[in-house]
Amino acid sequence: MSTRKVDRLVEQMGVAGMSKDQVSRLCGGLDEQVRIFCERPLEGAYPYLWLDAKVERVREPGGVRHKALVIAYGVHQSGRREVLGIDVARPRPRPSGGSSCVACAPAG
Repeated sequence: MSTRKVDRLVEQMGVAGMSKDQVSRLCGGLDEQVRIFCERPLEGAYPYLWLDAKVERVREPGGVRHKALVIAYGVHQSGRREVLGIDVARPRPRPSGGSSCVACAPAG
């Protein structure tokens, strides 16, 4: 995410005028929290599971690419709904024949 986009986002949350260093520290802290979340153990059974994705344009070296933020949700055996995992993927082209399904391939 660009510094400008992060600045606009935190401004909407009531924090104005963040420096590039502050944005960098904020993103670094978030990266660590996401890593810890993704590596946590899942305990118990999840009888219901579904996936969702949001496709965004992302600036990378070599140009702008479409990336999908894929989110796995589950319902634990206790009945609580929770986010089980997240990942970034590169969307595959839609298959011919008019299907609206967009499957994702691992980013790489």
